[in-house]
Amino acid sequence: MGSQQLLTIQRAIAYLVQLADGGPTTAQQLAARFDVPTSTVYRYVAALKDAGMVWELPGGRLGLGPRCVQLEVGFRRALDAWSPYRPVMRDLAAATGETVALLVPVDAEAVCIDTVESDKPLRYTFSKGVAKPMLRGASAKAMLAYMPEERLECLLADDAAMDEHAREALLAELPVIRQRGYAVSQEEVDQGVWAVGVPVLNGAGEIEGSLSIIAPTFRVKGREAFLIRATLEAGTRIPSIQGRELVHAV
Repeated sequence: MGSQQLLTIQRAIAYLVQLADGGPTTAQQLAARFDVPTSTVYRYVAALKDAGMVWELPGGRLGLGPRCVQLEVGFRRALDAWSPYRPVMRDLAAATGETVALLVPVDAEAVCIDTVESDKPLRYTFSKGVAKPMLRGASAKAMLAYMPEERLECLLADDAAMDEHAREALLAELPVIRQRGYAVSQEEVDQGVWAVGVPVLNGAGEIEGSLSIIAPTFRVKGREAFLIRATLEAGTRIPSIQGRELVHAV
């Protein structure tokens, strides 16, 4: 595959990801977002529309098309074909009475690919399919602590919202997370929500994802140690997300 073909594929994927993350938008807004001529966006959009990946909404806005539904169904089938981690998640949710989530790193974001919901009410951001910045929250930082230094530097450089004090605090926290094998956060992503996350590593010691408990702060008080131990124990039993031999972090 030539470099121009690769660039074309990368740009089309970038447009689709932007529509998935940001919702319907106009070609002009996409052009501004990626600093390209509007005519370039229209050219890519025309091909994506023909493939059913994008369609035009009222008002000239662009949104993900019906073919994306098939991609989601295909992804779910792939998970069903290889989902030995689900029993671990169900056991953890049953033992703690709290919501359990499985996240994976994708570019600069932590993406929730699966959850086992608590039967108790909880409003939180990391529901299935949601992507959030990699630098905040226990679920994300449990992965961040095991990322190569070059990738970590890129993530920090790209986050304009994080000031120098916050960067220094995060860099000081990551070795601690690595040493103890888990990350804890309180109200870093959602108000009134506490979370603990443990990393999932593959056979090469590379980060594949994180297993987390997410719970309202008022229900966690006095149970923190129990919830952390339960998540760590579950983390020793969860298989590699991509089916490769697992290396446990603790």
